[in-house]
Amino acid sequence: MTGDKHAHGTFADRLDRLFRTVVTGEGRLYSTRAAAAALAELGCPVSHTHVGKLRRGEADPRRSEMQAFATLFGVSLAYFTQDDDGGEVDRRLARALGDPAIQAVAMRMGESEMSAAGKAAVAAMVEQVVLLEQAARLRNQPPDG
Repeated sequence: MTGDKHAHGTFADRLDRLFRTVVTGEGRLYSTRAAAAALAELGCPVSHTHVGKLRRGEADPRRSEMQAFATLFGVSLAYFTQDDDGGEVDRRLARALGDPAIQAVAMRMGESEMSAAGKAAVAAMVEQVVLLEQAARLRNQPPDG
């Protein structure tokens, strides 16, 4: 089913890697039931059975499911769809976790009992700050010519 191979595996391989490494607000790994409940909170209702099938490569994901998993686990949609994004995500994560400010935010989020929707809101706020800072940098660049 999820047969198209990427440099870092199939959708199922990548999804399974996230299940094995990303923890909930309570500091536990996501179960298929917890992930299904969190996806429903994000507006993508799926059964825990379907989540298990996606994780094992026994079902093909819809784009909306890929987006919901990306939001839940805090990765870009490209993590699932681009050939080398898996390795790039790993490298970016290692660099980011070396920053004490990022560690502090991650620790605070991990210690809280923030819902999946709350985590998605934080991710959206971070994205907005990134866009604002990029726009400010562009305004301060001299014109090419």
